[in-house]
Amino acid sequence: MTRLGERWLAAADQDRADPPDVPPRARAAVMAAMALSVTVLYPHVCRGMGADLSTPEGERLLMRTLIEVYSQPVLDPEAAAEARAWLG
Repeated sequence: MTRLGERWLAAADQDRADPPDVPPRARAAVMAAMALSVTVLYPHVCRGMGADLSTPEGERLLMRTLIEVYSQPVLDPEAAAEARAWLG
C-alpha cells in the first residue's frame, strides 16, 4: 500500500500549486496506516458509525464517508501555513 501510495502522491505532487514539505513516502505511510486502522479498529469504528460495516449498507456508508473525508480539505492553505510555522 505504501509503495503504491508513494508513486501516486509523487505523480500528484507534479500538479500541485503548493509543493509539499513532507516526502511522498512519509505521507503514503501515514495514509496506509489510516486506511488500515478501519480494519484494526473495526468494532470501534462500527460502534462509532452506528453501523455494521460488514453489511452492504454499512459498506456503502463507509465508502461514502471516506469519499467525503478525502474530498474536503480539513485545513485551508492559510491554516496549514500557520501550523507549519508553529512547528518550526
